Amino acid sequence: FALFWDKEFIGKDALLKQKERGLPSKMVHFEMVDRGIPREGYKVYKDGKLIGDVSSGTLSPLLGIGIGIAFVDPEYAKPGIEIEVEIRGKMKKAMTVAPPFYDPKKYGAFREG
Repeated sequence: FALFWDKEFIGKDALLKQKERGLPSKMVHFEMVDRGIPREGYKVYKDGKLIGDVSSGTLSPLLGIGIGIAFVDPEYAKPGIEIEVEIRGKMKKAMTVAPPFYDPKKYGAFREG
């Protein structure tokens, strides 16, 4: 949605405070490095520190690996960061990636060849 900050509206003060504080978490996409299927509610860690939760996860039939989306501390919400997902009590390695999960030039509607 769009806001006009120069206009008055209900909730403007609360939104300005949140804008100053910054977001408590950000969305990041990840692919499993270790074998495992991430699921909603699983915990996400970096160097043993809890940094967020999986909001959605599945086994990708196209890629043959587990993929997911998590909400994590903002500093970890960028591609190329090794994280761990706690799956059934075991820590499994994963890597944050930029969306989409697949190569659009290979599998997309406008693929080459």
